Amino acid sequence: MIRQSERHTAVAKMTTAQLRKQMKAILGSIAQQKEVTQTSGEQFASIAPADLEKSVKAAKAPSFGMFSWPKMTAPGGRLDMSVFVLNPESNPAPNIYVHVWVGSGNVDPTVGTFLLNVDGRFARLTRPEHPGLIDGDPHPFPLSPGLKRLNFSFAIPPDIEESVYLGNICLMQLDGYGVGKYLDRGVFPFSVRRTS
Repeated sequence: MIRQSERHTAVAKMTTAQLRKQMKAILGSIAQQKEVTQTSGEQFASIAPADLEKSVKAAKAPSFGMFSWPKMTAPGGRLDMSVFVLNPESNPAPNIYVHVWVGSGNVDPTVGTFLLNVDGRFARLTRPEHPGLIDGDPHPFPLSPGLKRLNFSFAIPPDIEESVYLGNICLMQLDGYGVGKYLDRGVFPFSVRRTS
């Protein structure tokens, strides 16, 4: 596991030009993915450039760089989404996992109860495989160093009401012998509608 002090030392060795280059590459990947998802009619959310700059400069622990998901799905269908984890250090990030579920907990500031606010009609999903975020899923275009993509797909119950549901994502770093760390969260509202 990479210690925070080691991360700061590695980033401290980067020159201003190297930091700018890394930021430009990450922002380029975000812009490219945004165009792809909007062309296909999907929803898209990403880290603000000012927050990205702070994360890169501070070698912040991994966080969500962006995520995309469909605007709508039908009862009995599937919802497929992509989550992109930003690791400013660009080194492999073992013990980092993404957890996805449906519930209204995003407004809850307390991590423990936020994670318990679950709509039990939907699955709870976690990726990647052990040992964590070493590699991401293949991507149609090369992602900048520091970004990893994880794909999630969950079933929509066939008898569910037509409504807007709130998907949640949580980024966590597990500790096999102690208490893990909460790193970041996000929300992705999606509509369930019957198609005619």
